[in-house]
Amino acid sequence: MTAARRLVPRPPLTRRIGEKFLVWSDDPSPPLATILANVTLYWLTNTIPTTFYHYRTTYGRRPAAQPELKDKPVGYSLFKKEILPIPRQWAEKSVNLVWFRRHEHGGHFAALEQPEVFWDDVRDFCQQVW
Repeated sequence: MTAARRLVPRPPLTRRIGEKFLVWSDDPSPPLATILANVTLYWLTNTIPTTFYHYRTTYGRRPAAQPELKDKPVGYSLFKKEILPIPRQWAEKSVNLVWFRRHEHGGHFAALEQPEVFWDDVRDFCQQVW
């Protein structure tokens, strides 16, 4: 039985996702209602197993450079409490990094924690490349 299948019942799923929101977020952590809304979304759509794929395929090794990204402009926002931060220098060697911004706040769930900052980054990147 895979770890993802064990999490599908509500209590383990709630514990797992709730713990990640509390540990991987910058202070303050998201409100309980937000965490429960996310857990509910994963549970009702049965999509938690697919969220493990990226971590499973890259765990313990540096992800390989993706040749198709060498020709495409890439933007990178680095938030202070990201759990798997990639140094700018690595990103520059792996992809066509044309836009970069480092932030003093935000964690793994930056779009949820710092939505205005996140969208400012998306807008600034798009304005630069289009």
